[in-house]
Amino acid sequence: MRKAQRIRRRGWVLIFLGLLLVVMMVTITAFVAPIMLSAGGPDNTTHFTGTSQQAMLILGLFGLIMVFGVVCIANGIWQIATGRRNIWIMVVVFALAFLLILAAKATTDALDHRKNSGRLIDITSQIKFTA
Repeated sequence: MRKAQRIRRRGWVLIFLGLLLVVMMVTITAFVAPIMLSAGGPDNTTHFTGTSQQAMLILGLFGLIMVFGVVCIANGIWQIATGRRNIWIMVVVFALAFLLILAAKATTDALDHRKNSGRLIDITSQIKFTA
């Protein structure tokens, strides 16, 4: 009986953390997405300097984080209702965590690639060629 109570308490914690994650990511996305997807006209004081593919990759990462939060909420509801853990939901959570790691790595690599390619252009434009 005590084990079921502990699992139900953890379910409430999962629901709270999942809601917190989803609400915060929706808020961040609502503020950042228009900046990232706008053309950046002369009136805009803020603009995204990356490519449209990088913007979509970042927003995809945000979406994956939101899905992770929703799955945590579902897992919490299951734990509260039954008093036990569901192995299939745990497998989904671990798979989503793995996908989050891969997506974060791909996003940082894409952003680093843009920085490095920009530096290469700056360096080569400063080099004087003599024959």
